[in-house]
Amino acid sequence: MRNIFKAYKGRSLKGFTLAEVLVTFAVIGVVISLTIPPLVRDFQEKQHKAAFKKIYSDFYQAHKKLVFDLGGEGAFASLMTTKNNWGFRNLYKDYFNFIIVDNSWHEDGELFFFNGEKDSIIPGSIADVTLNNRMLITFASYGGCADKWELDNVCGSIVVDVNGHKGPNTWAKDVFIFYVSPIDLQVRTNTADCNRDTPGPAGYGRNCTIKVLKNEDY
Repeated sequence: MRNIFKAYKGRSLKGFTLAEVLVTFAVIGVVISLTIPPLVRDFQEKQHKAAFKKIYSDFYQAHKKLVFDLGGEGAFASLMTTKNNWGFRNLYKDYFNFIIVDNSWHEDGELFFFNGEKDSIIPGSIADVTLNNRMLITFASYGGCADKWELDNVCGSIVVDVNGHKGPNTWAKDVFIFYVSPIDLQVRTNTADCNRDTPGPAGYGRNCTIKVLKNEDY
């Protein structure tokens, strides 16, 4: 031990200066600021996707029960020829806990496409509800059932904002759409608009739903 002390005797031991410590903390702060927000966003988006898959499953089961209770697929298809948006919505009121009915959906300018552009909303045109978990849901009836795009015999569409009025209120992030037929629920398989960095319709993100259900990245 004495030999060790002798070896260091006469040498000057230097520590970090205050400036060096401050620079180190500044660098660490920059690294954290660059890495933490993307990790948080990624975690939130995974939560939103999981929430959508849950409500999609709930709607699938409710729809099957509704069609059965009405007397079958033909009865549902016939009934949908008489239903506007609000009548379509009311078909499901006995299968979900609607705590707010009408005037709960986003105002014009509060909803965004996947590429960041604003989506327009026509006031008074939306049959909407809020669930007890604060999810926002809108219903759009097609006034009957028919083939549409690549979908078979669809009668209407349902849009869900799984995060309610909290952000980001963006298609493909926390807002998703699916379609109703007398047989089941359907989603678009053409994902040409699922491009975050593409301006215009190619970046709207409305058709990303199938990627969520298949656990695919986009």
